[in-house]
Parts: sequence; C-alpha cells; structure tokens
Amino acid sequence: MKEAVNWWSQEHDAIVLSMTAEGHPASHIGKLLGRSKSAVQCRHSRLTKRSVATGKRLIRFTAEEDAKIAELSDAGKSGSEIALIMGRIMSSVIKRARVIGKPLHAKSGAKKRERPEGEVIPFPRQKRPRAAKPKPVERPKLIVVSHNIPLMVEDWLAKNGGARRFADNDTTNPYYVAEYLREHGVYAKRLREDWNTPQGKWTVSRGAGRPRAETWAGILRIADGFRIAEGLQPFLPPAKQLGEHLGRLG
Repeated sequence: MKEAVNWWSQEHDAIVLSMTAEGHPASHIGKLLGRSKSAVQCRHSRLTKRSVATGKRLIRFTAEEDAKIAELSDAGKSGSEIALIMGRIMSSVIKRARVIGKPLHAKSGAKKRERPEGEVIPFPRQKRPRAAKPKPVERPKLIVVSHNIPLMVEDWLAKNGGARRFADNDTTNPYYVAEYLREHGVYAKRLREDWNTPQGKWTVSRGAGRPRAETWAGILRIADGFRIAEGLQPFLPPAKQLGEHLGRLG
C-alpha cells in the first residue's frame, strides 16, 4: 500500500498564508509556485480550517473554571446562565459539567421576569361568540273543522264545483280510459305494462309521430277534453283541471 504523499511543503504553505494575508490573488500565487488557481484556493481553505480547528482544541477548561462551574451548579444555575457568566458556549459548559460530575439540568420554560405592578398590562382575551340557537320551525296551525259540517261542505263545493253525476259505466279504470281514448284516435300506453297502478309514466300518441311521455293526470285531462265535448261529466274536478292547464301553460 502506497503511503500518502503531501505535495505541499511547509515553505509553500507559509507562502500561501502570508501572500493571501497581504492581499495577493490566488492566480498570482499559483504562477509563483507553479500551481493552478483552484489548487491554491483549496490549499488556503484547508490550512485556514485546520488552524481554526487546532485553535479550538487548545482552548481548555482550567481548574479555576471547573471550580466555578461546580459552584454555580450547586447554586442552581442553568447551563445557559453559567455560559453567559463565564463567556463560554453553552454546549461546552454542559459537557464540561458532565465530565467533572456536575450535570446540569435545563429549566423548563422561559424564566419570568419580575415587573412592577404598574407596568403590567393584561392581554385582552377575546371571548368566542356562542353559536345562536336555531329558531324553531314555524309549522302551520291546523284548523280543526271536523265538527263543522256546513264549512266542510262549503269548502268541498268551492274546490269541486258542486256534485258531479257519472253514468253507470263511467270509471277511471286504466283499461276503460285507454279504450275510450283509442275510440277517439288517441293511443295511451302504460310503461312496463303495469296496469294495477295507473299513477306513473304513460306514453300518448295519435297514430303518427313519436309517442309523448305523459302522467296519469294528463291522461285523464285528455279524456276529459273529449268527455266535455260530448256533454259528459269530466273525471277531474274543475280546480284540478285549472291547475293542470296552468301548469301546462307555465
């Protein structure tokens, strides 16, 4: 195994340090020593770091400083306070106290400074606004009129326009209504062939064109158009016919 060779002699190192301290550029020093500019810069950086590290190692704790650390530790001083008094770094003081058998314990939290009562300004605390309670939902009041028969009759007549009379064979059975419309050229078909529940989706067509979607109320309205023209009683009450008509217009 080859031994490491130091290509820089002590004389060259001394020249690099002295000329750099005098302010000579690295390129000029490199030409003088036959070195490149980057080599001179790297060597100067290495020598500077080595000298700084060597200087730090030479700074030792004396016996007087050890006694001072022990005394302040017994007095309850923290590492930061001892470092401030002795002019040392806190980490070095803590390590030295551990070596001499006087471990320090950092105080929890910041140290409170005593201030005169007149200068103490209390910080205003803001109270969180409480959430407002939701208001109760106002429900409509129901008017009990079950015992007022005349009022019930009057209300029914206002909505339905009086009593309606149907023939014996008049019914709102889906088969009957679909057959009645087929006689008038309108083909009403219940989707999914569910004839037991007429409410739902229907399709209506007049023989030509695409079937149009319709509801059961719309089917009855179409049938009522033919029944009124024939002088028969409509299936839907007048109030509902008006509502359906306005809904169609809207």
